[in-house]
Parts: sequence; structure tokens; C-alpha cells
Amino acid sequence: MNKSYFFIFICFICLSGLSSAYGENKSWKINRDHSEFFFKVPYLTVSEVTGSFSRFVGGMQFGEELGRPTELWLELEAQSITTGNKLRDGHLRSNDFLKSKKFPLISFKSNQIQTLGKGKLQASGVLTLAGVKKKMLIAMTMTESVLDPWGYQSRFIEVKGSLNRKDFGIVWNKGLSDSKFLVGDKITFSGRIQIQPSHSMTPMSKHLIPDTKVLRLRGQLKRGEITQSDYDQLVDTEVGKAELARLKLKEALASNPVKKEAVVERASKNIKRSAAWTVSFYFMIFLGFLATFIIAFYAKSLLQDKYGEAYHEVGRLGFLADGIAGIFALCFGLSLWFLQIG
Repeated sequence: MNKSYFFIFICFICLSGLSSAYGENKSWKINRDHSEFFFKVPYLTVSEVTGSFSRFVGGMQFGEELGRPTELWLELEAQSITTGNKLRDGHLRSNDFLKSKKFPLISFKSNQIQTLGKGKLQASGVLTLAGVKKKMLIAMTMTESVLDPWGYQSRFIEVKGSLNRKDFGIVWNKGLSDSKFLVGDKITFSGRIQIQPSHSMTPMSKHLIPDTKVLRLRGQLKRGEITQSDYDQLVDTEVGKAELARLKLKEALASNPVKKEAVVERASKNIKRSAAWTVSFYFMIFLGFLATFIIAFYAKSLLQDKYGEAYHEVGRLGFLADGIAGIFALCFGLSLWFLQIG
């Protein structure tokens, strides 16, 4: 009987995991690193003021068919509006326009998404702006799913729409001659957004990784452009020399420890260190040097607090504090040495 309960429990856990994973695949969220929202407002009837929002979230829900979206939702922080002029931005956030303190979010949630053609969509839903809700149509163009160099899925969507600000109670203006006004009523908006599966979004740190032949080959392998055997062969023949030199060095040190210095000197000539590695290595030396002083100071302070007048710099306790710092410095130096030769 206990075994039956255990079997049912395991099946329940597995099914729950599969259900969760399936649900996540249908839920895609905006990656803000490659997304932006803009707007344009007529100014003096002959020009335009352009602006954007720097903080926003959103996403899209897909149905049983992954290429068929069922829901779009967007939330923009009203306080993040920027037009390149601080005084104007402050005015736009005020009660004359967005009322951002009382209504911090500008949101849109669709209730229906229609497919108009290949990659052409139209979302109908409700836009909430300055506390007022109105029906809104947003035109969208969506790409097929693509893989980036690190194997993450992405879709890119362009959204477009327009609204009359007076419909949302935003009526501030200044009169001009000929019955014209300083600020126009029609606002056009657009956005270019990247969406990715909620559980698998590309970290921005990936873009900071140096572009090397190994990483390019690794990306081709993940995308299925080359086979594992092709990858191994290309790494060995084109970009594996430094790794091979390090391996030979380790083997030589293991087999003949007496001639370590000569082996290190001879093998190190075949190992090319990158600029990033060198900078990181010397930065670690600096951190170790700084940490040694901090540990020495902390050890002295701890012993002084505990033993009071019994503590003397030239006494046993003083030498003990110095010894603690010295042992740390020795261990850190040995670690750096092994890192350098490895």
C-alpha cells in the first residue's frame, strides 16, 4: 500500500513539472534590454515633440499553437517619461497631463488578438491612461521565433497606435493665433519590443562576453549548424592550441616535478593570455593585498578587545595577529601562483 502511494506521489510531481514547463512555454515576457516605446505629439501645429518611456513591463500569452497569440499586456511607468528636457518632463508628469503620482501606471490589456496576415496582428483591448479607461486598437507586426548566439528564443514585435488625449481628460493647452493651440490633441505611439519565454530570457551579461572563435563555434553547435565531431575538430585545429599547451604543462609537472621551473618557463611561451584575463589577474592581486591589511587590522582589534592591556604589538598576541595575516597572504599567493601556471 505504501509503495502505491509513493508511486502516485512521484507521478503527481512529474505531471506537475510537465504542466508547469508547458505553461511557461506559452507565456512570453518583454526583455527590456532590447525593447523601447516612443510617442509623438504635435507642437505649434508645424512640428512634433518626441519622447519615450524608460521603465516598462509586459508580455504575450500564446495558445495551443505557439505562433498564435491570445493576449497582450503592457505596463509603462508614467514617471519614466522623458523628452530630453527636464522641465517639460516634470510638467508632463504633473496633474496637467499624466497625473503620475496618483496614477503611476499606463497600462493596456487585450481582450482579443486578430490575425490579419502573415506576421500582421491587431490587438483590441482597454488602455488605462491618467486613471481613465478607453477601448483601444493596436496594430502589431511579429516575427517568427529566432535563436540568439546563446540558444535563447526570441520574437520581435512592432506596435503602433494613436489616441486623442482629451478622451483621457488631458486637456491642458495654450492658445495661439488663428484659433490654433500650442500642443496637439492626437498622440501617436510606437514600440519595438523583444519577447522571450518567461523561464528562459537572455541575460544582458551574455552580450559582454568577448567574441572568440571558440564561442562562435559553440554558438554554431547549439544552433545545429555544425556537428559535435566538426566542433571538436575545428577547436583542435584552429583555436585549441592554448588549451593544449596548458594540458601539456600540467602533464609535465605531474610526471617530472623536479624540473617545474624549466617546464613552466618553456610552456608558458605557448600560452597566450587575453587582455581581460591579465586585467582580472592583477585586480585579484590588488584585492588580496587589500584583504591582507583588513584581516590584519581585524585580528589586532579582536585581540585588543578580548585581552585589553595584555595585548602588545611586540608581544605574543601581536605576533599572533601578524601571523594570521601572513598565513592568509601566503595562501592567497600560492593560489595565484597555481592559477598563473594552470
